[in-house]
Order: sequence, then C-alpha cells, then structure tokens
Amino acid sequence: MNILKLLVSIFFFGCSTQTLKAQSLDLDASLKSISDKYQAPALGAMLIQNGIVKDATVVGVRKWGDATPALLSDQFHLGSCTKAMTATLFAILVEEKKVNWTDTLEMLFPEILNLNESHKKTTVEMLLAHRGGLSTKLPLDLKNNLWKVNDSTTSSEQYKLVAESVLTIPPEITPGSQFLYSNTGYILVGRIIEKVTGKTYDELIVDKLFKPLSMNSCGFGAPGSSDLSAPDQPWGHKLVNQIPFPLKPGLNADNPKAHHPAGMVHCSMEDWGKFVNEHIKGFNNESSVLLSSESFHKLQTSYPGQTYTYGGWDRIERPWGGGVVFAHEGTNTYNRATVWFAPLIKSVLMSVSNIVTNDQKNGDLTNPKNPNNEAIAILIHKLK
Repeated sequence: MNILKLLVSIFFFGCSTQTLKAQSLDLDASLKSISDKYQAPALGAMLIQNGIVKDATVVGVRKWGDATPALLSDQFHLGSCTKAMTATLFAILVEEKKVNWTDTLEMLFPEILNLNESHKKTTVEMLLAHRGGLSTKLPLDLKNNLWKVNDSTTSSEQYKLVAESVLTIPPEITPGSQFLYSNTGYILVGRIIEKVTGKTYDELIVDKLFKPLSMNSCGFGAPGSSDLSAPDQPWGHKLVNQIPFPLKPGLNADNPKAHHPAGMVHCSMEDWGKFVNEHIKGFNNESSVLLSSESFHKLQTSYPGQTYTYGGWDRIERPWGGGVVFAHEGTNTYNRATVWFAPLIKSVLMSVSNIVTNDQKNGDLTNPKNPNNEAIAILIHKLK
C-alpha cells in the first residue's frame, strides 16, 4: 500500500487492515523517507500511550547545509498549537475566580472609550472558539507597526497596542455569526489575562502551566541562539527556489511578540506531550495538577454549530481513536507542528518539522501532501 492510500484510509476512515512491510513500521526509517521526499531539514514524531512515550524519533539536521543533527530533546516551534495552552491558562484563572467565560469585551476593556459597538457583547469564550468576528490576521498597518517596534517593546505592550487598535474598528464579520479563525482573538485573550491578574501572560503561563508540568524546555519565539558556529536548536526554514533556506534565530525568524498567546511557544515533543496528556486525564475524569475535570470538559466542548472547541482544539470523530479525537496544527510559516489526541484510547500523536513546504495548506489536518501528516499516519498505524 503506498503512503497516499494509507493516509486517505487512516485519516478519513480509520486504520487500514492491510499489513504493511516491516520497514514501513520502523519510525526512524519511515521519517527519513518522508523527510527526503519533502526536503524537510528535520522531522520528528512521537507516540504517547497511557502517559508513556511508546515510540519517538527525530531525523535530519537542525539547519539545512549544516551537519549538526536534530535531536529528540530539541525545541520545536509549535505555532498555533500554543492556543490550547492559552485557553487552558484562561480556564485556570476562571477556577481562581479572576474572570468568567462569559465576561464581555465591554466589561473587560472599560478604558477603551471608543470601543466599537459591535465588539461590546463579544465574550471571551467567543474569542477562544473563533466566534469573535475578528480578522484571521492582524490588520496590515498594525502588523507593520508592531514590526517597527518589535525590538523596543515588550509582548505585554504589544497586546495593549493590538487591543486599542482592533477594538475601535468594526469586526470583519458579525460576532457570533460564524467561525472565523483569528490569531487576533487569542492576542486579546492574552491581554485580558494580564488585565485580570496584574501579571504578564509570559510569566503566568510559566508559573501555572510549564512549571507544574515540568515543561522545562518551553519558551517563546524561534528557539536557539544565533551567536553559535553550530546551531544549538532547529532553525526555521523557508523555500527559496525550492531549496530550504535557514532563518537565523531572533526576532525576524518569527511573528511580532504580540503573537505569544496565539502561536509562539516552542518546546520539546516530550514536554508538549505532558501538556496534551493532562487533557486526556481531564476528558477521562482523572486527577490533573492543572484543572478540574469540569474545566477540561468545557475546554473540550465544541462551540455550537462547529467542531472547534473553547479550548484551542478541533473535536472530531475517528474510528482509529475509538470515537472522539482532538487535533490542531500550528505554523509560523517556517516551522510546523501537528498533534492529535485520542482520549478514549489514551493516546497522543504528534509531529514537528522546521519547514513549511509549498504543498502544505494551513489548517489542513488531512492533506496527504504534508510531511507532518504523513508522520502522523505512521503513528496511527502503530497504535495497539
């Protein structure tokens, strides 16, 4: 069975019953083949079952043109997979009674005197579920301004700039009317988190998420140092004339700092898996160091009329997962991260790469022409 047929069978119908050759089930060999096919400098995958890493590998190099190998312990950029972390942090603050799911922007931003009328009744849970009517990306003039001040402003200052800009103009569509994926909405959630706590989003996610789970590899932005002769972490890449071009770590290798809550966390796959596994515990009413099962259930509930949840996940059904599964992908256009978790069989499947190929469509979790998705398909077939 070729990989395309395997992908279609797995993603849309469940695992194929046809026996694959032994070499196709060897994760390292499989990833090397996929990596070569897409010219991915580095490609990684991990399967976690019942909280234990069952299979994992990273193949390739940290930087195209440099022989330094990528390692399993390396930090990879998670992009929009950060959103689930931001939503979970917000749920923690709800449990601490600092804020509510249904608090409105009118209540939360009284200092914005010219708050556009259309935003006033938008709630935080609408922002988390991409129902706030906000544009997918920041307005171009605002993003250009953030780039200009990116090295002279903090992430908190940028959240404030975003709120003061986007909330004084009409939304892209009527809030609540339909799903419109929006990084802007999650940036606003970051600002709200800071307003209701008096602390920065960056320090809160460390104190309330990363430290309790011992996610010691986590940080923001492009991982690694640009001052070393050999790369110490995977560099992001873009395609130039169909050849991977490495981007030196630094402010220019990622989005402006305002995007921290929407998509700028980096960490190792093992640490990422610790976070995802807490969501499996919550789904199954097991004890978690982060939240009550009730709060996890809220995060894992789809907004009416769509599959996307209040917690930064897409909730769908797959036979290979025994029923309900959750998924998300993230990219800053130079890296890609993909995760699925199946709580009924207590399994986490994740893949990371430090390039985005021309065949990859943002947000498409089932596109066969995607190295991350091909890696996930191999993991699905390895489920026992």
